[in-house]
Amino acid sequence: MNNYVTIALFLDVSKAFERLDIQGLLHKLRKMNLPHPLTNILKSYLSNRHFVVGQKHSSTRPIKAGCPQGSLIGPLLYNLYTNDMTQL
Repeated sequence: MNNYVTIALFLDVSKAFERLDIQGLLHKLRKMNLPHPLTNILKSYLSNRHFVVGQKHSSTRPIKAGCPQGSLIGPLLYNLYTNDMTQL
């Protein structure tokens, strides 16, 4: 009789894009030795973003975390942010 073991791991990433730490991502991008112009472009893309809820009833608020949803580069940035997860 064989003694096999089955292991399952479930990750809840339902709000992963909203909780991405922008400063942490930029730090990781610098550690990856990306060219400085590319890192600066990504920093500009992720910085100084704002949101409004109900245009007549809300003031503009800064977005301090998260990756732009619906963008083509968003999933790539999330993957770069989490690529070292197994090394923790």
